Amino acid sequence: MKRTLALSFVLALLTPPLPAKEATPLLKDREVKKLSEHFASYFKARRDEDYAGMTKAFDNFTKKLVAEAKKKKVESLLVSPIDLRALFSAPIDPLKKGLKKGIIMERSVEVPMVAGQVLKIDYLLKLPKSYKHDVASPAILVLPPEFDRLDQIKKWFKRAYPAGLSETAMIIMPLNHERKADWQSDEGRQLAFFTLNDVYQHFHVDRLRLFAEGHPTTGAAVADLITALPSMFTGAVMRGLDSAPETALLGNASHVPFMLLSVGDDDAKKTVADFAENAQSQGGAATVVDATVAEDGFVDEAAMASVVEFVSQTTKVISPQSVAFSVPTLLHTNGYWFHVSHQDQEYDADKAFKVKAEVSSETNEFTVTTPANVRGFTIYLNDDLVDMGKPIKVIHTIEPEEGDPESKVVFEGTKSRSMEFALSSWFFVLSGNFGEVYTNSIEIEVPQ
Repeated sequence: MKRTLALSFVLALLTPPLPAKEATPLLKDREVKKLSEHFASYFKARRDEDYAGMTKAFDNFTKKLVAEAKKKKVESLLVSPIDLRALFSAPIDPLKKGLKKGIIMERSVEVPMVAGQVLKIDYLLKLPKSYKHDVASPAILVLPPEFDRLDQIKKWFKRAYPAGLSETAMIIMPLNHERKADWQSDEGRQLAFFTLNDVYQHFHVDRLRLFAEGHPTTGAAVADLITALPSMFTGAVMRGLDSAPETALLGNASHVPFMLLSVGDDDAKKTVADFAENAQSQGGAATVVDATVAEDGFVDEAAMASVVEFVSQTTKVISPQSVAFSVPTLLHTNGYWFHVSHQDQEYDADKAFKVKAEVSSETNEFTVTTPANVRGFTIYLNDDLVDMGKPIKVIHTIEPEEGDPESKVVFEGTKSRSMEFALSSWFFVLSGNFGEVYTNSIEIEVPQ
């Protein structure tokens, strides 16, 4: 940035603060809509590297937020994560012309990459007939089976996603028939994430109601996505499993429920049952639904009704008090509000590389336990987790390979809410993907 926006900019008034974990939004729908337009102006300028426009939009946005805080007689709207989520999740360039509801839309986008390269992303999208650009809609990211032609994919799409499911949520399907990328590879994940990013910018996705769905050949890839980025998804659906997914990391996704349709022969059904048992043994939730497959290869209506109910009624876990996960690769370093920022060595399958972080909202304390090879971590903060108006303490325990654990206080102090941090973290760090708004962070470097 050519001009650094003041980190000390504080949206504070001489009025009592809103208590942490406020469950009722302060803003009404029309107020959210008006403010989110200012947020969209800021995002557009930042995306286009229009620094003068970004500064102007930031100043205007914060001025409007201060005015609304005065009306509501609260310290700042930064203390209300529920309102910030609504403001920050609105589409930046809502598609109004050429918008098609209830039918399959084809979309293509060119994504700028490093060294001037451009990556072309194609995907299919089906919006509910009731979709409105100013109302957040649940969404399902589908990793489809492999097809050779677009007409095959569309025909399959129509049968696999009948009206009941496609009226419950928007269906997002990255196209992979030309690239033939392995969904579990970096290329496959890139295809999925860039697709989501484009949908977020043009359509109003409820980021707290985002599901991932896999079919027999892609179920393992869905499990990989969920365990790598558990706080991105609300839940996961697997319409059978051809092969056993990685289960050692299912503890990462203990807050994300799975629905598994048991289809196929006895071996395939056993694979589903074993996966569900592993998820449950690691503290997760997994529901198995027996399904039958018709001659056309699609599951029966009763099973589909269970999927519709699951997507309709499942809500995302917000700011869990306890996060525990294993960290085998750089992809597996995020768990809700906790991020491993530096580690000494690559994952050794023979050694347990487990991280556990807990927060007590009553005492404003975080307790973090890591192995010795974790050299740095970051804790993201908002008023759903702690009272940002009071001192915060972080206690870190190292569990060495040999000897007794060593615990020490690694942070003790206060952290002010920052609008600039909230916006930056939404775009570049965790929350832009995960649907949460964080207003500051604590970065810890563990002494060598």
